[in-house]
Amino acid sequence: MSAWPINVAVADDALPIAHLTLAFASCPVFDPPGKEGLSCLTNRLVCRGTQRLDYASLSDAVESLGSELLTSTQRSTVTIGGTVLTRHIEPFLQLLGDVVCTPRFDPIELEKVRREILTEQSLLLDDDNQLARYWLRRHLFDDSRVGNATIGERRSVQALSLADVQACHEENYVSERLVVGSSGQLKTDDFQSGLSNLVDRLPSRVERTWLKPDVSLIKGRRVLLIDKPERVQSQIMIGRSLGEITEPEYFSLKVATSSFGGTFTSRLMQEVRVKRGLSYGAHAWLSEERNANVYLLGASTDSDRTVETLRVLLDEFERFSVGGLSDDEINFARLYLLNGYPFTIETASQEASNRLRARLAGWPSGQQERWRDYLESRHEAETNIAVRSHLSAENCAVAIVCTVTPELERQVANLEGIVDVQTVSYKDHLDF
Repeated sequence: MSAWPINVAVADDALPIAHLTLAFASCPVFDPPGKEGLSCLTNRLVCRGTQRLDYASLSDAVESLGSELLTSTQRSTVTIGGTVLTRHIEPFLQLLGDVVCTPRFDPIELEKVRREILTEQSLLLDDDNQLARYWLRRHLFDDSRVGNATIGERRSVQALSLADVQACHEENYVSERLVVGSSGQLKTDDFQSGLSNLVDRLPSRVERTWLKPDVSLIKGRRVLLIDKPERVQSQIMIGRSLGEITEPEYFSLKVATSSFGGTFTSRLMQEVRVKRGLSYGAHAWLSEERNANVYLLGASTDSDRTVETLRVLLDEFERFSVGGLSDDEINFARLYLLNGYPFTIETASQEASNRLRARLAGWPSGQQERWRDYLESRHEAETNIAVRSHLSAENCAVAIVCTVTPELERQVANLEGIVDVQTVSYKDHLDF
Protein backbone atom coordinates (compact mmCIF):
# COMPACT_ATOMS: atom_id res chain seq x y z
CA MET A 1 0.00 0.00 0.00
CA SER A 2 1.17 3.58 -0.69
CA ALA A 3 2.02 6.04 2.07
CA TRP A 4 -1.04 6.26 4.27
CA PRO A 5 -2.75 9.65 4.53
CA ILE A 6 -3.83 11.01 7.89
CA ASN A 7 -6.29 8.55 9.39
CA VAL A 8 -8.55 9.60 12.28
CA ALA A 9 -10.24 6.48 13.66
CA VAL A 10 -12.39 5.84 16.73
CA ALA A 11 -13.35 2.19 17.18
CA ASP A 12 -16.65 1.13 18.76
CA ASP A 13 -17.91 -2.44 18.51
CA ALA A 14 -21.24 -1.80 20.22
CA LEU A 15 -23.09 -1.87 16.90
CA PRO A 16 -22.25 -3.50 13.55
CA ILE A 17 -21.98 -0.10 11.86
CA ALA A 18 -19.13 1.90 10.33
CA HIS A 19 -19.07 5.64 9.61
CA LEU A 20 -16.62 6.89 7.00
CA THR A 21 -15.67 10.37 5.79
CA LEU A 22 -13.13 11.11 3.08
CA ALA A 23 -12.02 14.72 3.52
CA PHE A 24 -9.92 16.31 0.77
CA ALA A 25 -8.09 19.61 1.10
CA SER A 26 -9.84 20.89 -1.99
CA CYS A 27 -11.78 23.91 -0.84
CA PRO A 28 -12.84 27.45 -1.76
CA VAL A 29 -9.46 28.82 -0.61
CA PHE A 30 -7.86 27.17 -3.65
CA ASP A 31 -10.49 28.04 -6.25
CA PRO A 32 -8.68 30.04 -8.98
CA PRO A 33 -9.70 33.69 -9.41
CA GLY A 34 -12.83 33.88 -11.52
CA LYS A 35 -13.69 30.25 -10.77
CA GLU A 36 -15.14 30.66 -7.28
CA GLY A 37 -17.43 27.75 -6.46
CA LEU A 38 -15.37 25.23 -8.44
CA SER A 39 -14.55 23.03 -5.44
CA CYS A 40 -18.19 22.88 -4.42
CA LEU A 41 -19.42 22.03 -7.90
CA THR A 42 -16.72 19.40 -8.40
CA ASN A 43 -17.41 17.67 -5.10
CA ARG A 44 -21.10 17.39 -5.85
CA LEU A 45 -20.57 16.24 -9.42
CA VAL A 46 -18.25 13.37 -8.49
CA CYS A 47 -21.21 11.82 -6.66
CA ARG A 48 -23.38 12.01 -9.79
CA GLY A 49 -22.14 8.83 -11.40
CA THR A 50 -19.01 6.80 -12.03
CA GLN A 51 -17.47 5.38 -15.19
CA ARG A 52 -19.26 2.11 -14.42
CA LEU A 53 -22.60 3.52 -13.19
CA ASP A 54 -24.70 6.49 -14.20
CA TYR A 55 -26.27 8.63 -11.45
CA ALA A 56 -29.46 6.59 -11.18
CA SER A 57 -27.59 3.28 -11.07
CA LEU A 58 -25.10 4.61 -8.51
CA SER A 59 -27.93 5.85 -6.30
CA ASP A 60 -29.64 2.46 -6.52
CA ALA A 61 -26.40 0.65 -5.68
CA VAL A 62 -25.74 2.80 -2.61
CA GLU A 63 -29.38 2.55 -1.48
CA SER A 64 -29.30 -1.24 -1.81
CA LEU A 65 -26.58 -1.21 0.88
CA GLY A 66 -28.86 0.75 3.21
CA SER A 67 -26.73 3.86 2.92
CA GLU A 68 -26.44 7.22 1.15
CA LEU A 69 -23.57 9.37 -0.03
CA LEU A 70 -23.20 12.55 2.02
CA THR A 71 -21.15 15.46 0.73
CA SER A 72 -20.23 18.87 2.07
CA THR A 73 -18.05 21.79 1.06
CA GLN A 74 -16.39 23.67 3.91
CA ARG A 75 -13.75 26.36 3.99
CA SER A 76 -10.95 23.91 4.77
CA THR A 77 -12.13 20.79 2.98
CA VAL A 78 -14.65 18.93 0.85
CA THR A 79 -16.02 15.66 2.19
CA ILE A 80 -17.70 12.54 0.86
CA GLY A 81 -18.84 9.65 3.01
CA GLY A 82 -21.64 7.71 4.60
CA THR A 83 -22.74 5.17 7.19
CA VAL A 84 -23.12 1.51 6.41
CA LEU A 85 -23.67 -1.84 8.11
CA THR A 86 -20.39 -3.62 8.64
CA ARG A 87 -21.43 -6.55 6.47
CA HIS A 88 -21.79 -4.13 3.55
CA ILE A 89 -18.56 -2.24 4.09
CA GLU A 90 -16.59 -3.86 1.26
CA PRO A 91 -19.04 -3.01 -1.58
CA PHE A 92 -19.64 0.44 -0.07
CA LEU A 93 -15.92 1.21 -0.07
CA GLN A 94 -15.68 -0.05 -3.65
CA LEU A 95 -18.44 2.36 -4.68
CA LEU A 96 -16.85 5.18 -2.73
CA GLY A 97 -13.54 4.49 -4.44
CA ASP A 98 -15.22 4.60 -7.84
CA VAL A 99 -16.81 7.95 -6.93
CA VAL A 100 -13.58 9.70 -5.97
CA CYS A 101 -11.26 7.95 -8.44
CA THR A 102 -13.32 7.42 -11.60
CA PRO A 103 -16.22 9.92 -11.65
CA ARG A 104 -18.44 9.98 -14.71
CA PHE A 105 -18.57 13.81 -15.15
CA ASP A 106 -21.78 13.67 -17.16
CA PRO A 107 -22.45 17.06 -18.86
CA ILE A 108 -26.17 16.73 -18.13
CA GLU A 109 -25.49 16.20 -14.42
CA LEU A 110 -23.08 19.14 -14.48
CA GLU A 111 -25.90 21.44 -15.51
CA LYS A 112 -28.16 20.02 -12.80
CA VAL A 113 -25.53 20.66 -10.13
CA ARG A 114 -24.90 24.14 -11.51
CA ARG A 115 -28.63 24.99 -11.24
CA GLU A 116 -28.67 23.56 -7.73
CA ILE A 117 -25.85 25.85 -6.61
CA LEU A 118 -27.33 28.89 -8.37
CA THR A 119 -30.60 28.22 -6.55
CA GLU A 120 -28.77 28.12 -3.22
CA GLN A 121 -27.20 31.46 -4.07
CA SER A 122 -30.63 32.94 -4.75
CA LEU A 123 -31.89 31.61 -1.41
CA LEU A 124 -28.99 33.37 0.30
CA LEU A 125 -30.61 36.66 -0.67
CA ASP A 126 -33.48 35.92 1.73
CA ASP A 127 -31.28 35.09 4.75
CA ASP A 128 -30.02 38.29 6.36
CA ASN A 129 -27.74 36.45 8.79
CA GLN A 130 -25.99 34.53 6.02
CA LEU A 131 -25.83 37.66 3.90
CA ALA A 132 -24.07 39.49 6.71
CA ARG A 133 -21.53 36.65 7.02
CA TYR A 134 -20.95 36.57 3.28
CA TRP A 135 -20.35 40.30 3.02
CA LEU A 136 -18.27 40.46 6.19
CA ARG A 137 -15.79 37.93 4.79
CA ARG A 138 -15.53 39.87 1.54
CA HIS A 139 -15.01 43.05 3.52
CA LEU A 140 -12.57 41.48 5.97
CA PHE A 141 -10.31 39.74 3.44
CA ASP A 142 -10.66 42.19 0.57
CA ASP A 143 -9.83 40.34 -2.68
CA SER A 144 -8.05 37.41 -1.01
CA ARG A 145 -9.37 33.96 -1.90
CA VAL A 146 -9.75 33.32 1.84
CA GLY A 147 -12.90 35.39 1.56
CA ASN A 148 -14.50 33.21 -1.12
CA ALA A 149 -18.00 31.91 -0.46
CA THR A 150 -18.17 28.11 -0.43
CA ILE A 151 -20.83 28.15 -3.17
CA GLY A 152 -19.05 30.82 -5.18
CA GLU A 153 -20.79 33.65 -6.97
CA ARG A 154 -23.28 33.77 -9.79
CA ARG A 155 -20.91 34.86 -12.56
CA SER A 156 -18.18 32.40 -11.66
CA VAL A 157 -20.48 29.37 -11.28
CA GLN A 158 -22.21 30.12 -14.57
CA ALA A 159 -18.83 30.17 -16.33
CA LEU A 160 -17.43 26.90 -14.95
CA SER A 161 -16.82 24.25 -17.61
CA LEU A 162 -16.47 20.48 -17.56
CA ALA A 163 -12.74 20.96 -18.23
CA ASP A 164 -12.50 23.13 -15.09
CA VAL A 165 -14.14 20.38 -13.05
CA GLN A 166 -11.88 17.67 -14.46
CA ALA A 167 -8.78 19.75 -13.72
CA CYS A 168 -9.96 20.41 -10.16
CA HIS A 169 -10.58 16.72 -9.60
CA GLU A 170 -7.21 15.71 -11.01
CA GLU A 171 -5.38 18.19 -8.78
CA ASN A 172 -7.25 17.68 -5.51
CA TYR A 173 -8.60 14.14 -5.15
CA VAL A 174 -5.20 12.70 -4.33
CA SER A 175 -3.60 10.92 -1.39
CA GLU A 176 -1.67 13.99 -0.16
CA ARG A 177 -4.93 15.95 0.18
CA LEU A 178 -6.78 13.21 2.05
CA VAL A 179 -7.74 12.91 5.71
CA VAL A 180 -9.81 9.83 6.54
CA GLY A 181 -12.29 10.00 9.40
CA SER A 182 -13.82 6.72 10.55
CA SER A 183 -15.72 5.38 13.53
CA GLY A 184 -17.66 2.31 14.59
CA GLN A 185 -16.78 -1.32 13.95
CA LEU A 186 -13.42 -0.83 12.23
CA LYS A 187 -11.40 -3.94 13.04
CA THR A 188 -12.90 -6.20 10.39
CA ASP A 189 -10.75 -7.47 7.54
CA ASP A 190 -13.23 -6.10 5.00
CA PHE A 191 -12.92 -2.58 6.38
CA GLN A 192 -9.15 -2.54 6.56
CA SER A 193 -8.58 -4.09 3.13
CA GLY A 194 -11.34 -2.05 1.50
CA LEU A 195 -9.99 1.25 2.82
CA SER A 196 -6.44 0.28 1.83
CA ASN A 197 -7.57 -0.52 -1.70
CA LEU A 198 -9.40 2.80 -1.95
CA VAL A 199 -6.35 4.80 -0.86
CA ASP A 200 -4.08 2.84 -3.21
CA ARG A 201 -6.25 3.91 -6.15
CA LEU A 202 -5.64 7.61 -5.47
CA PRO A 203 -2.91 9.36 -7.47
CA SER A 204 -0.14 11.35 -5.78
CA ARG A 205 0.63 15.08 -5.86
CA VAL A 206 3.04 17.40 -4.06
CA GLU A 207 1.99 18.98 -0.79
CA ARG A 208 0.30 22.35 -1.14
CA THR A 209 0.97 25.61 0.67
CA TRP A 210 -1.97 27.04 2.56
CA LEU A 211 -2.76 30.71 2.08
CA LYS A 212 -2.06 33.01 5.00
CA PRO A 213 -4.39 36.02 5.01
CA ASP A 214 -2.97 39.44 5.76
CA VAL A 215 -4.40 40.45 9.15
CA SER A 216 -3.27 44.04 8.53
CA LEU A 217 -5.84 44.58 5.78
CA ILE A 218 -8.24 46.23 8.23
CA LYS A 219 -7.05 49.50 9.75
CA GLY A 220 -9.57 51.30 11.93
CA ARG A 221 -13.25 50.45 12.11
CA ARG A 222 -14.48 49.93 8.56
CA VAL A 223 -18.22 49.59 8.00
CA LEU A 224 -20.02 48.01 5.05
CA LEU A 225 -23.74 48.78 4.83
CA ILE A 226 -25.57 46.17 2.76
CA ASP A 227 -28.69 47.89 1.49
CA LYS A 228 -31.79 45.69 1.46
CA PRO A 229 -35.12 47.49 0.97
CA GLU A 230 -37.99 47.41 3.45
CA ARG A 231 -36.17 45.80 6.36
CA VAL A 232 -37.70 46.18 9.82
CA GLN A 233 -34.58 44.73 11.43
CA SER A 234 -30.86 45.12 10.92
CA GLN A 235 -28.35 42.27 11.09
CA ILE A 236 -25.03 43.49 12.54
CA MET A 237 -21.82 41.47 12.36
CA ILE A 238 -18.32 42.49 13.46
CA GLY A 239 -15.21 40.53 12.55
CA ARG A 240 -11.49 40.42 13.12
CA SER A 241 -9.00 38.10 11.39
CA LEU A 242 -6.66 36.33 13.80
CA GLY A 243 -4.20 34.90 11.30
CA GLU A 244 -2.01 32.15 12.70
CA ILE A 245 -2.27 31.41 16.41
CA THR A 246 -0.76 28.76 18.64
CA GLU A 247 -2.86 25.99 20.11
CA PRO A 248 -2.67 27.34 23.70
CA GLU A 249 -3.77 30.76 22.41
CA TYR A 250 -6.62 29.11 20.55
CA PHE A 251 -7.73 27.33 23.72
CA SER A 252 -7.55 30.60 25.66
CA LEU A 253 -9.66 32.39 23.08
CA LYS A 254 -12.27 29.61 23.13
CA VAL A 255 -12.67 30.01 26.88
CA ALA A 256 -12.71 33.80 26.62
CA THR A 257 -15.30 33.70 23.85
CA SER A 258 -17.59 31.51 25.91
CA SER A 259 -17.40 34.02 28.74
CA PHE A 260 -17.77 37.10 26.57
CA GLY A 261 -20.54 35.97 24.22
CA GLY A 262 -21.09 32.23 24.23
CA THR A 263 -23.86 31.69 26.78
CA PHE A 264 -27.10 33.31 27.89
CA THR A 265 -25.34 34.67 30.98
CA SER A 266 -22.37 36.00 29.02
CA ARG A 267 -21.27 39.62 29.30
CA LEU A 268 -22.36 40.50 25.77
CA MET A 269 -25.82 39.01 26.22
CA GLN A 270 -26.29 40.83 29.51
CA GLU A 271 -25.27 44.21 28.13
CA VAL A 272 -27.20 44.01 24.85
CA ARG A 273 -30.33 42.07 25.76
CA VAL A 274 -30.85 42.10 29.51
CA LYS A 275 -29.81 45.67 30.37
CA ARG A 276 -30.83 47.50 27.20
CA GLY A 277 -33.32 45.29 25.37
CA LEU A 278 -31.63 45.99 22.05
CA SER A 279 -31.80 42.44 20.71
CA TYR A 280 -33.18 39.02 21.46
CA GLY A 281 -29.62 37.76 21.55
CA ALA A 282 -26.03 38.86 21.07
CA HIS A 283 -23.26 36.35 20.53
CA ALA A 284 -19.54 35.99 19.91
CA TRP A 285 -17.84 33.00 18.36
CA LEU A 286 -14.52 31.80 17.01
CA SER A 287 -14.52 30.54 13.44
CA GLU A 288 -12.00 27.68 13.20
CA GLU A 289 -10.30 27.60 9.81
CA ARG A 290 -6.94 26.55 8.48
CA ASN A 291 -4.62 29.56 8.82
CA ALA A 292 -7.66 31.87 8.80
CA ASN A 293 -9.30 31.92 12.20
CA VAL A 294 -11.85 34.71 12.50
CA TYR A 295 -13.32 36.28 15.63
CA LEU A 296 -16.97 37.30 15.21
CA LEU A 297 -19.68 38.97 17.24
CA GLY A 298 -23.07 40.26 16.31
CA ALA A 299 -26.76 40.78 16.93
CA SER A 300 -29.99 41.61 15.13
CA THR A 301 -32.00 44.64 16.19
CA ASP A 302 -34.90 46.86 15.19
CA SER A 303 -34.03 49.17 12.32
CA ASP A 304 -34.47 52.32 14.41
CA ARG A 305 -31.94 51.03 16.96
CA THR A 306 -29.22 50.01 14.52
CA VAL A 307 -26.74 52.73 15.42
CA GLU A 308 -27.29 52.34 19.16
CA THR A 309 -26.79 48.58 18.98
CA LEU A 310 -23.66 48.94 16.86
CA ARG A 311 -22.23 51.41 19.36
CA VAL A 312 -22.87 49.06 22.28
CA LEU A 313 -21.36 46.08 20.43
CA LEU A 314 -18.22 48.05 19.58
CA ASP A 315 -17.95 49.46 23.11
CA GLU A 316 -18.26 46.01 24.66
CA PHE A 317 -15.81 44.54 22.18
CA GLU A 318 -13.31 47.26 23.10
CA ARG A 319 -13.84 46.78 26.83
CA PHE A 320 -13.28 43.05 26.36
CA SER A 321 -10.24 43.29 24.07
CA VAL A 322 -8.49 45.94 26.18
CA GLY A 323 -9.53 45.05 29.71
CA GLY A 324 -9.94 41.30 29.35
CA LEU A 325 -12.03 39.26 31.77
CA SER A 326 -12.09 38.82 35.52
CA ASP A 327 -10.79 35.60 37.06
CA ASP A 328 -14.36 34.71 38.06
CA GLU A 329 -15.64 35.16 34.48
CA ILE A 330 -12.86 33.00 33.07
CA ASN A 331 -13.31 30.21 35.57
CA PHE A 332 -17.08 30.18 35.16
CA ALA A 333 -16.62 29.69 31.42
CA ARG A 334 -13.86 27.12 31.92
CA LEU A 335 -16.01 24.99 34.23
CA TYR A 336 -19.03 25.38 31.95
CA LEU A 337 -17.03 24.03 29.01
CA LEU A 338 -15.44 21.29 31.13
CA ASN A 339 -18.83 20.08 32.37
CA GLY A 340 -20.10 20.03 28.79
CA TYR A 341 -17.06 18.24 27.43
CA PRO A 342 -18.42 14.67 27.94
CA PHE A 343 -21.40 15.50 25.75
CA THR A 344 -19.05 16.28 22.84
CA ILE A 345 -17.71 12.71 22.85
CA GLU A 346 -20.86 10.75 23.72
CA THR A 347 -20.55 8.59 20.62
CA ALA A 348 -17.67 7.30 18.55
CA SER A 349 -19.05 9.26 15.61
CA GLN A 350 -18.97 12.51 17.59
CA GLU A 351 -15.45 11.88 18.81
CA ALA A 352 -14.20 11.02 15.33
CA SER A 353 -15.88 14.13 13.92
CA ASN A 354 -14.17 16.33 16.51
CA ARG A 355 -10.78 14.78 15.82
CA LEU A 356 -11.25 15.06 12.07
CA ARG A 357 -12.26 18.71 12.32
CA ALA A 358 -9.15 19.50 14.38
CA ARG A 359 -6.82 17.81 11.91
CA LEU A 360 -8.43 19.59 8.98
CA ALA A 361 -7.86 22.89 10.79
CA GLY A 362 -4.16 22.07 10.90
CA TRP A 363 -3.80 21.04 14.54
CA PRO A 364 -1.60 18.03 15.41
CA SER A 365 -3.21 14.82 16.63
CA GLY A 366 -4.36 14.63 20.24
CA GLN A 367 -5.95 18.06 20.38
CA GLN A 368 -9.13 16.73 21.97
CA GLU A 369 -7.22 15.37 24.95
CA ARG A 370 -5.13 18.56 25.25
CA TRP A 371 -8.33 20.63 25.24
CA ARG A 372 -9.72 18.57 28.12
CA ASP A 373 -6.44 18.91 30.03
CA TYR A 374 -6.46 22.65 29.42
CA LEU A 375 -9.97 23.00 30.82
CA GLU A 376 -8.97 21.07 33.94
CA SER A 377 -6.31 23.68 34.78
CA ARG A 378 -6.49 27.39 35.56
CA HIS A 379 -5.17 29.78 32.91
CA GLU A 380 -6.52 33.21 33.84
CA ALA A 381 -3.40 35.18 32.95
CA GLU A 382 -2.82 33.33 29.68
CA THR A 383 -6.45 33.86 28.68
CA ASN A 384 -6.28 37.63 29.00
CA ILE A 385 -2.87 37.75 27.29
CA ALA A 386 -4.35 35.92 24.27
CA VAL A 387 -7.34 38.28 24.18
CA ARG A 388 -5.19 41.42 24.27
CA SER A 389 -2.70 39.98 21.76
CA HIS A 390 -5.15 38.91 19.06
CA LEU A 391 -8.34 40.92 19.42
CA SER A 392 -8.67 44.57 18.51
CA ALA A 393 -11.90 46.54 18.51
CA GLU A 394 -9.98 49.44 17.00
CA ASN A 395 -9.20 47.49 13.82
CA CYS A 396 -12.20 45.47 12.72
CA ALA A 397 -14.67 45.02 9.88
CA VAL A 398 -18.39 45.63 10.29
CA ALA A 399 -21.16 44.38 7.99
CA ILE A 400 -24.77 45.48 8.48
CA VAL A 401 -27.67 44.16 6.41
CA CYS A 402 -30.30 46.89 6.65
CA THR A 403 -32.31 49.47 4.76
CA VAL A 404 -29.77 52.21 4.16
CA THR A 405 -30.72 55.89 4.37
CA PRO A 406 -28.53 59.00 4.20
CA GLU A 407 -29.24 59.62 7.88
CA LEU A 408 -28.12 56.10 8.82
CA GLU A 409 -24.91 56.54 6.85
CA ARG A 410 -24.25 59.85 8.61
CA GLN A 411 -24.90 58.47 12.09
CA VAL A 412 -22.72 55.42 11.54
CA ALA A 413 -19.90 57.56 10.17
CA ASN A 414 -20.04 59.72 13.31
CA LEU A 415 -19.48 56.80 15.69
CA GLU A 416 -16.13 56.79 17.47
CA GLY A 417 -13.32 55.12 15.55
CA ILE A 418 -15.20 54.70 12.26
CA VAL A 419 -12.76 55.49 9.44
CA ASP A 420 -14.76 54.32 6.43
CA VAL A 421 -18.40 53.66 5.53
CA GLN A 422 -19.35 52.03 2.23
CA THR A 423 -22.77 51.04 0.90
CA VAL A 424 -23.48 48.17 -1.49
CA SER A 425 -26.61 46.46 -2.74
CA TYR A 426 -27.37 43.11 -1.15
CA LYS A 427 -27.74 41.67 -4.65
CA ASP A 428 -24.23 42.52 -5.81
CA HIS A 429 -22.41 39.35 -7.01
CA LEU A 430 -25.49 37.26 -6.19
CA ASP A 431 -28.17 39.01 -8.27
CA PHE A 432 -30.40 36.84 -10.45
